[in-house]
Amino acid sequence: MLLDGQFFSHVTALELHGAPRMFPREVEHVSVAFPRTPPRGEGVIGHSLRRVSRVVEFGLPASDPAFAWCEAAALLSTDQLIATGDALLTGRRVDGTREPGVTSLDELEAAARLHAGSPGIRKLARALSLVRAGVDSPRETFTRLLLLRGGLPEPAVDVPIEVAGGLVLHSDLGYPELRIAIEYDGDGHRTSRQQWQRDVERYELMREAGWTVIRVTAETLDRDPQRLVARVRVAIESRRAFHA
Repeated sequence: MLLDGQFFSHVTALELHGAPRMFPREVEHVSVAFPRTPPRGEGVIGHSLRRVSRVVEFGLPASDPAFAWCEAAALLSTDQLIATGDALLTGRRVDGTREPGVTSLDELEAAARLHAGSPGIRKLARALSLVRAGVDSPRETFTRLLLLRGGLPEPAVDVPIEVAGGLVLHSDLGYPELRIAIEYDGDGHRTSRQQWQRDVERYELMREAGWTVIRVTAETLDRDPQRLVARVRVAIESRRAFHA
């Protein structure tokens, strides 16, 4: 139970705002405005914050999304921070249209300026240049960063692909000018036959529309990431040669 003036912050607030959990959480981050004494208690990490911007989420007081992102910079790696930022910028797709995320890039940048001198500020600066709206999972973020750091052009996110019948599908990542789609297959593809069948049909439609489809799995990223970089590089070179 929160006491008067207390609010959830840092990674706890991020999860309230719909960001993915980046690591097992055994404690809650609870804050107050400085100079009040940080909360104490079992399972609680308390903070007394000089910069406070609060909202109510699910009936609970919490740091607003942009402030929570900045607060969490001291706890997350740069890649985790980018993945979390992607999630905050990305809204749901409803009837083929993306809704706005819970915050905007302008709001993240403004919050980062206000947190100048705070722990993790250098990670925030690096992350701000790499967050993108339209990313549906951390693994998509990590795939994009892997390709970029592997010396390849940064792939676009949430790439629209027009297929037969005027239907528009969206690839997780891709190079639209080369008609290369990169799709991350999460656990849903393995555990749900219906999801698997839908994706098989999607990939067939993309290929029929003239796109090269490269599928990525967690095993690919974890065990042989450089093989994925090599596959994408070959696809890019092949497509460039074809269009030369």
